[in-house]
Amino acid sequence: TIKTRVISNKQQMMRVDEESTAPIKQSIQENILKNIQAKIDEGLDAIILEDYNKGMLQPGLIEKIIELAQKNHVITCVDPKKDNFMAYKGVTLFKPNLKELREGLNTEVDPSDINSLSIASKQLAAKLDHKITFITLSEHGVYLNDNCSHVHVPAHLRNISDVSGAGDTVISVASICLASSLDNSLIAQISNLAGGLVCEKSGVVPIDKQLLLQETIKHCCK
Repeated sequence: TIKTRVISNKQQMMRVDEESTAPIKQSIQENILKNIQAKIDEGLDAIILEDYNKGMLQPGLIEKIIELAQKNHVITCVDPKKDNFMAYKGVTLFKPNLKELREGLNTEVDPSDINSLSIASKQLAAKLDHKITFITLSEHGVYLNDNCSHVHVPAHLRNISDVSGAGDTVISVASICLASSLDNSLIAQISNLAGGLVCEKSGVVPIDKQLLLQETIKHCCK
């Protein structure tokens, strides 16, 4: 996959992708499973299934990865796309954005209405039987529901430069927080901060650990 980004005044105007999204061969799927098993044997804490609809994550492979993780008590976190949205049954954390949630459930969801988000989360959990629903809502922040309680964290005011990689940052930080046994409120707050911070930078950038720590102390330790 080759991604060509058109940037103007430090803001991304458009992106052109050149790629193949054909399903990967069975032999490659088997190698992926072997590599995951090897990492689990080394003490893996969590697996992130980052689905881009690019042909790698096929329903059969998804099922086997989740089964392997469950068997070895490994956390599974999912950033879904439309094609395989309903294939991720029984994962630990499922993180759609608002658009993906609406498409996946084929229903309207109001990001400013907690009741609407709660109903959608329950509908999703009934279909996927996962433990935690974590919805990213862009300018409306994030919403997390573990089927027992929920938390909504508003977005912080940011000088947005480029939203590329924000979702990836959120799922990765959420996975680290979950593997560290933080409570749901902190998972939502810290992940929300991380996603906002990378949007202040142009291009796809890693999260700065010290900056995230400073923001966490400032906003989450009052």
